[in-house]
Amino acid sequence: MRKIENAIHQAVAAGVTLFDTADVYGLGLSERRLKRILGSSRHDLWISTKGGVCWKKDKTMKRARTWKDGSSRYLEKAVEASLRRLGLDVLPIYFLHWPDPETPLSRTFATLENLRQQGKILHIGFSNGTASQIKTALRYAKITFVQTRINFLEKIDGEIVKTCSESGIKVLAYNVLGAGLLTGKFTKDTRFPSTDRRSRLRSFTGKKIRNTDKKLKLHRQRADQMGVSLAQYAIRWALKQSFVTSVILGIKNCRQLRENLLLDTKTNVI
Repeated sequence: MRKIENAIHQAVAAGVTLFDTADVYGLGLSERRLKRILGSSRHDLWISTKGGVCWKKDKTMKRARTWKDGSSRYLEKAVEASLRRLGLDVLPIYFLHWPDPETPLSRTFATLENLRQQGKILHIGFSNGTASQIKTALRYAKITFVQTRINFLEKIDGEIVKTCSESGIKVLAYNVLGAGLLTGKFTKDTRFPSTDRRSRLRSFTGKKIRNTDKKLKLHRQRADQMGVSLAQYAIRWALKQSFVTSVILGIKNCRQLRENLLLDTKTNVI
């Protein structure tokens, strides 16, 4: 915990101005910790959080049960809860975390627009939506940001890029490092603790890692030619995409922060 706290303080000192979280991260703990670590400086920074994923702790299970909920009733409560946990009067950026297949997007985004007009949300964002879903949402709300997966091994969704460009929506790229897979630091023998979500991802199984490692060979060579690490190469690649406003990077310590900030093309997001 101390390592993350020091890294966040160094990030602020280095000029990072936007911190991304979500209510479901740590089941509310991430927002509370961010409030405590940033202190009063949080009022001068851009804090992005997300809602639309419910959770319920179950004593019989090691992990909480989660499900999507984009209903008005849930989102109104979720926004109030995030405001309270973050200690803010208004949420700078509030994303729908995932579309809820049981709730029409018209209802979800009409609710978020109403909350924006009430002054509880400054900017509305849409995470993990398709181009068609973004277009639908735009009919009911003023959307300023979209979060989508961007990395050099996954095909870029041209329709999302086109929709955002035509609508003046800023794109925040996430999964730039493939949850760490594109750093090249993991092998088929790597084992993650049960508390690490990568222990549950297929992409981190032995066969998948071997296949990814083969694909990384050319990119390793390019990174070496540029004199940067593979992680820095991956971040730089994402930032060079003309439609990307910024990238979202997870950090665990100051060393990772320093490696990530060896880039001066655009402001990074933690």
